[in-house]
Amino acid sequence: MKKYLTLAAIALSLTSFSNTNFRFTDSTAQWNVLTRYLCSAGPCHYYNTLTHEVIGDTLMGGLYYQALNIEKDTSFFNLTALGERVYLRRDASEKIFLRRDIDSLDYLIYDFSKQAGDTFTIESPDFWNVSLCTVDSVDVISLDKLRKRMYVRYNGNPQGDIWIEGIGSVKSHFLQPGNNFIVSDGADYEMLCYSENRKQIFRHAAYTTCVMDSLWSGVAEINSRTFTLSPNPAVNQITVSIEEAYLDNSVFHLFDITGRMILQQPLTAPTNHIELSGVSRGMHLYNVSSGKENVGTGKLLVE
Repeated sequence: MKKYLTLAAIALSLTSFSNTNFRFTDSTAQWNVLTRYLCSAGPCHYYNTLTHEVIGDTLMGGLYYQALNIEKDTSFFNLTALGERVYLRRDASEKIFLRRDIDSLDYLIYDFSKQAGDTFTIESPDFWNVSLCTVDSVDVISLDKLRKRMYVRYNGNPQGDIWIEGIGSVKSHFLQPGNNFIVSDGADYEMLCYSENRKQIFRHAAYTTCVMDSLWSGVAEINSRTFTLSPNPAVNQITVSIEEAYLDNSVFHLFDITGRMILQQPLTAPTNHIELSGVSRGMHLYNVSSGKENVGTGKLLVE
């Protein structure tokens, strides 16, 4: 009888292990991903939030996975055409695999077993390509619990990404780490917020919100770090103040609501006065650029 009880305990232990060890993240996890891409008219940026949640566990091909919903990315450059849901699985060696409804393949998207100096490859199901990853350094961060943090570069790109255990990439779409760095056009993705049990665990330090769902929502926060525009609404003149670090080749552009540029003026000093004579009343869009870098965008109401 004791023999059977021992066997039953082992079986229960194995069942418990198989039902929990496969999970990449918490069963209540939610990711808010910030997506940015160029507007079709004028040098502005569109900001949107994609929300993904764990919706349960599932068994496929004899392996357990966590199922995640996919909020459709409606941008012109859609980098998240993964289907209505995807499945994540962690194996015993800390590799994270992604599986889609449209095929029965496991794509390696993370390897949290690696240490500083290691090189390895990950896969992207959207583009059928392989990225060579180099780990620059590894440490531990406290986000409700201790989590491994990896600083990773792709294909020799000097700009690095950050992976956090149980959360994923924070400088690209967490389901497609590295696509920001290996695809020259399309949308940019960053982790905006991550939560468990409706408790915020991670938030991007540059933003005070976890949702930016419309064309200009939240842009004022971004702009405030680099430049200010006043008054708004305006009548005859506006003042644009810009940080000196962005003065090199800085230009202010003003567009009508259709995207037609109606005013352009270089920003040659920390404080610049811009006349609005000839600018019609109504809502306008503006952009501030510094060389090839977009400093910020927004709306200007002329009365």
